[in-house]
Amino acid sequence: MNPSLGQHGNFARQPNKQSGAALIIFFLLLILAGLAIVFSTVDSNGIKIERDKKTAAALAKAKAAIIGWAATQTTLTQLGQLPCPENTALIGSSTEGTANGACTLPAIGRLPWRSLGLGDLRDGNGDNLWYAISAGFRSTTINSDTPAQLTVDGVAGTAAAIVFSPGTTIGGQTRPIPTSATPPDKTQYLDLSNNDGDNTFVTSGATNSFNDKLLTVSHNELFAVVEKRVANEVLKCLDDYASTPVAVPPPIP
Repeated sequence: MNPSLGQHGNFARQPNKQSGAALIIFFLLLILAGLAIVFSTVDSNGIKIERDKKTAAALAKAKAAIIGWAATQTTLTQLGQLPCPENTALIGSSTEGTANGACTLPAIGRLPWRSLGLGDLRDGNGDNLWYAISAGFRSTTINSDTPAQLTVDGVAGTAAAIVFSPGTTIGGQTRPIPTSATPPDKTQYLDLSNNDGDNTFVTSGATNSFNDKLLTVSHNELFAVVEKRVANEVLKCLDDYASTPVAVPPPIP
């Protein structure tokens, strides 16, 4: 073989080797990019799952506290009452999270976590929970016949109260740090008909306009606990009466 031809042949093959190596590197980069996307998606989904778990736990804790509050009032005539939303005048103070003493029903505002004995309860996004209360549940004549008057998804009488996780900002919402002078605006936290102040609420909506999460407190859920308290009080009264010594009159001569 002519050496010059052999050398020429080697030179001819080198570009092919280089292009093959470049192609391998290109495919490796594609694989690495794909793996990065996959792991990023998995990580993002994992974070979302954890946030959703924390939100669900916070909503459940708030619901239990609301029912417990209604069933543990010290004055029997107040059994079944629900607290008003948070007193916004106390935001930023050492008593932030305290319920308003009075409210026009139906009322909606931030959850009065301090009055409910919950600590500064937050959802998975780090936001305070919100709360709505039905008309009729601040009266001193509440009983099992008191109707729940909050409508959810078109079904009237669904709830006596609702707790909300507002989700992240959506549709141009802005949430500056609230103060007593500039309290949180429900339209910047809750979506669609959940923020208009009436007694009608929804649990779903278009993705780009709704991300609230709701948990309702139904009439039956509330009074299943309240009526147990009433029954216990009645039983206690009967026990007290039965254990009270009765004066026996002297025999008749």
